[in-house]
Amino acid sequence: QISCRLTCSFILLLLFSLVIIPIKLHVVLANDNLFELRQHRERNVKQGSMSDTLDISSSTTWVTTTVDSTENILGANSIAMDAADKAHISYFDNTNEVLKYATNASGTWVKTTVDSRGDVGSYNSIALDTAGKAHISYYDNTNVDLKYATNAGGAWVTTTVDSSGYVGSYNSIALDTAGKAHI
Repeated sequence: QISCRLTCSFILLLLFSLVIIPIKLHVVLANDNLFELRQHRERNVKQGSMSDTLDISSSTTWVTTTVDSTENILGANSIAMDAADKAHISYFDNTNEVLKYATNASGTWVKTTVDSRGDVGSYNSIALDTAGKAHISYYDNTNVDLKYATNAGGAWVTTTVDSSGYVGSYNSIALDTAGKAHI
């Protein structure tokens, strides 16, 4: 009975941790600072609250920005903040079946297609290096492979990481202190 409770608790915790809040590529900024929202969310989770409701003071101004108005943007999106608190988003454009990237690092939103070879990007994760360059791991649905893309050299470069078949969905990426990707 205790084992069942622990297993059920673990499963519920896992399900809550896998919740993806779709951006629909509308980014909500609080005082132009997403980092403030992320810190607040982490604080709520650490205190045991699983609520997605953010308790922001009444003095905070909410701004909604449409980043991409493509009709069918799925909830498989990932966001990272650079040192200047600018957003970098990797996302799947289901209408065109491509992996896209958007950032407001220049002061305005700039969108780029990262990979358009087949049905790619349905699962993706983004991390930034110390120079603010993007590193994205993602799923290639056409070839059922795990792929990686980066703009660290200036232009986007894509690489197949694992082509052993049916690998790469629900992936996650992190960079170590040397800027090396771990997926």
